[in-house]
Order: sequence, then structure tokens, then C-alpha cells
Amino acid sequence: EVMIAAVLAKLLRADEALAVRLTELAHSPVESRVGAKVGSLRPTAALT
Repeated sequence: EVMIAAVLAKLLRADEALAVRLTELAHSPVESRVGAKVGSLRPTAALT
């Protein structure tokens, strides 16, 4: 999901609102069962 969102954000740069939303999706937080942020998923530098 992270990789696909990053690739789509790069391909759809002309639609800035969509690219911003996809970039947000590509950098999603990982939360514990109690809702605490414990990390994040992010694409490799080549995809950003």
C-alpha cells in the first residue's frame, strides 16, 4: 500500500490535492493496540 501510494503520487503530480493525499497515505503511522504511535511506514527514498 505504501509503495503504490508513493508511485501514484509521483505519477499524478498534476493533481496537487490528490498527490498530497497520496503522499500522506504513503507515510502512515503504525499504532499499538492502545493507540500509541510506535513507528511509521514510508516508501524508500527512490519513491519519494
